[in-house]
Amino acid sequence: RRARETESEGNQGDSRGNEGRDGARPGGRPRKVLSNQILRHRVEGAVRQEPCLVVGRAGGARCLARRPGWTRYGGAAAEDVRGGGGGGGLRMLTGSCDETFNLWGYTDENGLTQELTSTGQDLGVVSMDVSPTGEFGATSSLDCVIRLVRIKTKEVEQIATIELPAPETWQVAYHPDPSREILGVAAGCVGGLRLYKSGVLDDGLKREICHIGPKPTTQASAMTTPPFALGCAFDPTGTKCAVSHSDGHIALYDVESQKHVLTFAGHSKPVRGLSFTADGTFLISACDDKTCNLYDTSSKNPIGSLNGHDSSVLCVERSGADGFCVTGSSDGGMKVWDLRNRR
Repeated sequence: RRARETESEGNQGDSRGNEGRDGARPGGRPRKVLSNQILRHRVEGAVRQEPCLVVGRAGGARCLARRPGWTRYGGAAAEDVRGGGGGGGLRMLTGSCDETFNLWGYTDENGLTQELTSTGQDLGVVSMDVSPTGEFGATSSLDCVIRLVRIKTKEVEQIATIELPAPETWQVAYHPDPSREILGVAAGCVGGLRLYKSGVLDDGLKREICHIGPKPTTQASAMTTPPFALGCAFDPTGTKCAVSHSDGHIALYDVESQKHVLTFAGHSKPVRGLSFTADGTFLISACDDKTCNLYDTSSKNPIGSLNGHDSSVLCVERSGADGFCVTGSSDGGMKVWDLRNRR
């Protein structure tokens, strides 16, 4: 409903012009970002906006690019960023606030080619991820439903839905070990982390593994309602999972023991995105306070920060094992950072 109201407001703005509209696009329609990921790309001459993009490869996960605010990867190595290649080419899923997700193919010769469109993502997709093998995908949408799909050659087959009574889902992330078949979910309005079995289950088997609640700071714990969980990221080993919240705290959980390990401090505004470095030693945050903090995963306080965006930082993604990361912001810019020099 909010998405449709936003569209209506934008249409009214078109007739009034741009005067006094902060952040307006040409034509007067304001930017509206539903999630911590946004894709802007040009297809067949038209600019489209989509909350997230996921890239996989048939027969093994690969990617067009790591997730710098407009992509999410499925267990790819850094050298896979080139795109193209043989063995069936690259494939990707995009989820949009137009209530659809699309399956695309990519080659260096032809670029992006849309293979199919799947509807029914009511109120729009806010997050999407592809399993490390590239065989499965998961979407989180504003209708409070998580959809699990199998990615086939020319179709996307839905294998399960997880329906929640309230917006208890935001960003989703697959466990990096495909044999575990675990999906991590930022638990939205109830805060903390939810873990689900992501594979195909026999009838009657329970899909939810656990829900581990948020662990805000002492000051924030006085709130009558839990902070909203926004970002979710596994470390490269899959033993730890971090979840960010609207009050700025980031909780680190042990996946095996299903217990809270540490709460990271340093932000007081919503933290929209998270990414571990390739060796799992550091965690990078993307926050509405225009900064990204760098945390040693053994200490609660940041050891450094990345400053330079003029507006909220919506997402962050590491770039392989070379000590770089990429951030995307609502200021319309993307930045590449050298983590070793903090710049």
